[in-house]
Amino acid sequence: MGRFWMIRVGEGGTLARLFERTGYIGIGWEKTGTFAGIETLSGMTACLARAYPAENPHSLRNSAAIAFKFSDALAIGDPIVMDDGARREYLLGVVAGNYEFRPDLFPDHPHVRRVDWHHRVSRDALSPRSRSKLRSMLTLFEPDESVLVDLKGMNPAQFGANDAPAREPSPRQRSVRGPDNPEKESGATRSNRVFVSYSHADRAWLNRLQVHLKPLERLGTLTLWDDTRIEAGSPWREEIEKELDRAKVAVLLISADFLASDFITTNELPRLLAAAERHGTLILPVILSPCRFEQTPSLSRFQAVNRPSQPLVRMRRAGQDDVFVALSHRIESALQDSQNIRAATGYQSTRSGSAPSPRRGAPRTPRLPDLKDFVERITAANTARVNREVAFEGFVVREMTSGSIEVFKDGGAIIPVKPVLRQLASKIGVSLLNTNGNPRNTRQLGSELIKKLGR
Repeated sequence: MGRFWMIRVGEGGTLARLFERTGYIGIGWEKTGTFAGIETLSGMTACLARAYPAENPHSLRNSAAIAFKFSDALAIGDPIVMDDGARREYLLGVVAGNYEFRPDLFPDHPHVRRVDWHHRVSRDALSPRSRSKLRSMLTLFEPDESVLVDLKGMNPAQFGANDAPAREPSPRQRSVRGPDNPEKESGATRSNRVFVSYSHADRAWLNRLQVHLKPLERLGTLTLWDDTRIEAGSPWREEIEKELDRAKVAVLLISADFLASDFITTNELPRLLAAAERHGTLILPVILSPCRFEQTPSLSRFQAVNRPSQPLVRMRRAGQDDVFVALSHRIESALQDSQNIRAATGYQSTRSGSAPSPRRGAPRTPRLPDLKDFVERITAANTARVNREVAFEGFVVREMTSGSIEVFKDGGAIIPVKPVLRQLASKIGVSLLNTNGNPRNTRQLGSELIKKLGR
């Protein structure tokens, strides 16, 4: 099955009521700024070290591992348990949103994820073994999967199905709702939009990108938008601003012309960078030609799809296509998991816009009939995400349906995965380089490992 999480929120679970009411979970480290763009554990460690230079190095590494799991490893659709110590209860929910940096929401816990809470379970209803598995001093960890098995076998009288209170609208929701605008836009509409920022001098590269993303558009995985979609006579500036605000992923085609564009640097980039800070919008730079990308701090903090030392203009056609294919995989991974999990679980967020939000204090309408069904659906959905799986020397390597690679040992996930993949590849004779002589990325390396071990 997929990943199952436990989060501890404050001493004795004191934040549990707040997180339950608002539909968010959050963690601290408020001095760091956003974690968006941090894609390795070493990068997270460096981020925390800069913000907390007096912190003990060992403690810093442990904190970085937890922060990286929260921002990078949690996936939409993952089941999660939260301890409400004051009531001696566990809340069960589903991760419903990507990472966001929201100091406006919780100043002391600004790194947040949206969660839909479905059930509340008494501690005493779980077996001693399961209660022991859920005891940890860690803020975020993966309990033994036997806990879910225990939950599935419970008598319905031992839990309150769908009895979480109606969620209070978040500050952002309150700001966009009004008597004439009950819902600004559905989550389903927002969740698959990809904005492309480029210089008109690089129009040929935009055309190549459109070709590579067309299959995903045809499948409905994404909705691609760039300024060529603006119809003649339309208010073009308003159209661009609207799409900037709606984007879930932003692809930046970076060149000297891009960095020199006053319109891009004044109008597009500030909105996109603010969206990355506040809402976790994924920023994906593609380096087209030699330029000052690495000397531009606001951009270089986001990991480029290709190395700045290897811009597309220096590659042959096949190498360029490899970069665009890798880009398409990253976009698909960011967008598609949410759609697959929602379809598999029958889960629908109250943010979907399909029904009005209940008034505060009103009973929540049950969306799932009981806890057992809830756990079975979650288990089935997460199992469906696994495409291929092999075991070797105590490691389990999984390829998910989205193409992402996960590695486990002794029941726990290993983050980051690439160093382990490189180690295993060397042992079984899988090349670390692709046919063009470039280092294989994590997906390519994991796929080749699974292919060879699965023979």
